[in-house]
Parts: sequence; structure tokens; C-alpha cells
Amino acid sequence: CESINKSIKNHADKQGLQSAIYKLTIFRAGGERGYQTNNKQVDWLLSVHPFVANKQQTTLQLGLAKNRLAKQPLLAGLKHISRLEQVMIANELLEQKDADDLLVMDFKGRLVETTFQNLVLISDNQLVTPQLKHCGVKGVALSWLKSHFEVTSKHLKIKDLERSDAIMVCNAIRGFRLVETIRFNKHSQSFLTKHPVHDKISTQWQLMFD
Repeated sequence: CESINKSIKNHADKQGLQSAIYKLTIFRAGGERGYQTNNKQVDWLLSVHPFVANKQQTTLQLGLAKNRLAKQPLLAGLKHISRLEQVMIANELLEQKDADDLLVMDFKGRLVETTFQNLVLISDNQLVTPQLKHCGVKGVALSWLKSHFEVTSKHLKIKDLERSDAIMVCNAIRGFRLVETIRFNKHSQSFLTKHPVHDKISTQWQLMFD
């Protein structure tokens, strides 16, 4: 949209910003009470946050969320502002002080994502990510990964994590980070904290910000 691009450029020029995070939220304007879309007008909100490229990749400790995502193929892959399930799951992270993030499963116990990142497994130098046909968000970093590397998407369960050599999580702000430890309900497992596949991906990703 021309008006949005103009707003971003004007703000960046005014603030002297070379790098920033711009969050665009689009929502229905006006309208009467109820759920029906009686008009096609929309409003948008553009917020700006400082951005510092994460050149020091740190490994993460993951826990396991108790709440699960329901099946909704109409919204699968999309990031929208009505994700009440995600709000409840994110609140679990506040209670698990020793976890940097939580693994999230669907109603059938299949892996989907974490509270705010996509999940990628490295097994025998192959990249595998959860299938997102029924729920979850297909993030920017994951979409970038699939456009630059060969990635297989399929239904995954906890046992697939346990068989993997390394685990990555990713999103557009934090890039690609390795998981050091995952704490399951009754046990924990450690993974490689350095892997050549991760190094290659991170190097190529970082080139966009250098």
C-alpha cells in the first residue's frame, strides 16, 4: 500500500533510522455490533520498535506447553489478532521461569511450533518442520528457509525430536537459534549446540542485515 510505504519512509527519515521493526496491524473499521462483515472498510496501525541484529547466537532451553491448539484449517498458517489460544499458552511461559520458550502441540499431540517461533528439526543433515495444515503460523523466517533450502513438512511427535541431531527455532526478529535442552513431562534431553547446517543457514540469513 502506497500510504503505508510512505509512512514508513517518512518515519525512518525523521528518526534517522537505519534499522527498525515495523509492525503492521490491519483490522475492520467501523461496523455494527456482531460478527458479520457489513462493510469492507479497514483501518491499520503501524508501530515501530528498535531493531538490533542478533549476531551472538545463543542456545535455548525449551519446556512443554500444557494447552494445545485446536484444528482450524481456515486460519492455519496465518498470523491474526484473535489468537486466544496463543495468549493462554504464552501465559504458561511466565510460569516456567527456567524455560526460554515452550513447545506447542495440537489436539492430537502433534508438534506445531513454540509460543512465538517456528520449529525446525535437523536429522542426518535434513531439515524437517511440522505440518501446518490445521493450525499454527507459517512465519517469515520459516517461509524464507523454505525458499532457500530443501525443507520437508510432515506431522511430527515428541519421538521425532528425540531422534533428531539438532533442533532449531526461528522467527523474523531473532533469526535461527539452536535448542540446547528440551524438558518434557518426565525427562529432559540435550541436543547439539553447534551444527554445520545451522551455521550455513544463519550465515545466509545474517547477510540480509549486514
